Amino acid sequence: MRSLTSLMLNRSPVTLARQLAWWGVRPFTIGPEIVMRFILPILVALTLGCEHNKQDNDKDGDGVQAAVDCDDSDASKPLDDADCDGAVTADDCDDRDDSVGAVFEDGDCDGVLTQYDCDDADADVGASPFDDADCDGVLAADDCDDADSALLAVAEDADCDGTLTEDDCDDSDAASIAICWFRSVSTGKGYACGLSNSGRLECWGDRVLAKNPPDGTFKNVSAGHDHTCAVRTSGDVECWSWYEGGSTLTPPDGAFETVSAGDLNTCGVKTNGSIECWGDNEYGKSTPPDGTFETVGAGDWHTCGVTRTGRAECWGSDRQDQSTPPDGTFETVSAGRYHTCGLTSTGSVECWGGNNYGQARAPEGSFETVSAGWNHTCGVTASGNVECWGRDTWGQTAAPAGTFETVSAGHRYSCGVRSTGSVECWGGSRL
Repeated sequence: MRSLTSLMLNRSPVTLARQLAWWGVRPFTIGPEIVMRFILPILVALTLGCEHNKQDNDKDGDGVQAAVDCDDSDASKPLDDADCDGAVTADDCDDRDDSVGAVFEDGDCDGVLTQYDCDDADADVGASPFDDADCDGVLAADDCDDADSALLAVAEDADCDGTLTEDDCDDSDAASIAICWFRSVSTGKGYACGLSNSGRLECWGDRVLAKNPPDGTFKNVSAGHDHTCAVRTSGDVECWSWYEGGSTLTPPDGAFETVSAGDLNTCGVKTNGSIECWGDNEYGKSTPPDGTFETVGAGDWHTCGVTRTGRAECWGSDRQDQSTPPDGTFETVSAGRYHTCGLTSTGSVECWGGNNYGQARAPEGSFETVSAGWNHTCGVTASGNVECWGRDTWGQTAAPAGTFETVSAGHRYSCGVRSTGSVECWGGSRL
C-alpha cells in the first residue's frame, strides 16, 4: 500500500486540494497556495510519525509484526526480547509464549527444545551442565540432562554423558560433571568424609559421627580418630563427633586456611600463616612452634608442619623419631601413628620414624601427594596412579588401578578421589 506521504508528494496542488476535499478538508476556501505552504507540511509530519510508529512494531525489519518483535533493539537479532517481558536475556530464544518468561523454551538458542533449556545462562552454545536443567531456579552441578523438572537431578544423568546408569557417580568419563564429584577425601578411624565439588560435606562409615556433618559450604575437611573438623568458606572452623563438648570440639576464633585432625587434638594453619592447636596436649603435640607455615599434619602423638621457607618442623612425641625430620625443602607433610612422610620440592617422598611394617620405606619416583596412615602410607604418583606401602593385613595398601587426584591413608583402609571425581576406598572396613 502506498503511503500517505508519497500520495501527497506526487499530486499537483489542485489535485491535492480535491483529494483533501474528498477526505473532508476544504482547502479551496483558503486557496491551493495555503495548502502547499501550511497544510501539506503538517500532514507530512503526521504521516512520518505514523510510519515511525509502525516501524517500532517491526523492529527486526523483517516486514512482519509479531510477538518476537517485542523491544527488539537489534535488527540483526530478531529474537531479542522474545517473551516480551521487557528484558533481553539468554532465555529469549525461540520463545513460544509472549505472556511470560521463556520457561522451557530454547534457552540455549541451539534451535532444539530440550528439558535442559530452563534459565540457560549461556546463549552462545548449548546448555552447559551447570544451567538450570531442572527448572528449580537454582543453578547447581546436578542440573545436567534432568528428566524431572520438579526435582533435582540427583538420580538422573549427573555426569552429563547422556546415559542413565544405576550408579551415575561412578561413570568413567573424566569430562563429566556430577553432583557426586569430590575435591578431597579424609579418612578417620572407621569412617571417612569427603568435600564435594559444591563445597558440601559428605561422611560415611560405621561411626555415628560420620552421619552428621554440618550444613553449609567448606574448603577443607579432616577426619581424625573420633572427631572431624572442617574449615568453612568464611575461614571459621567447625568440629563435631559422636561425643559432645570438650576442648577437642571447641576450635579457637579466627580465620583458618586448613586444619588437620589427629587423636583428640586438631591443628590448623591460620590466614596469617601461624599454627594454632586445640584439644589434648599429651607429649606437647598441641604446642606448635612460632613462625609461619604453609601446611600442617596432626598424627596420633605428634604433629608436623611445613614452614613458608619449605622446612619441615615437628613437635610432640619422638618415641620412634617421628618428630625428627630430615633436612631439605618440602611441599607438604603427613603425620601417621609413629611415622611421618613428606613430599619434597623435587617430587620425591621422604619418610622418617617407625618402620616396623615398612610404612616409612617410600618407593622411588615422582609424586603429587602423600598421606601417612596408622601403619601404612599411600601417595599419588606424577602419572596419577596410587602407590601404597606398609602394613597390608586388611588390603589397605592394595590400591586399585586407574588415575587419582588425591589419596588418604586411614587406620585399616585407604580412600582416594579418582580423576572422574568419584571416591573409591579399599582395605578392611565397611566404608
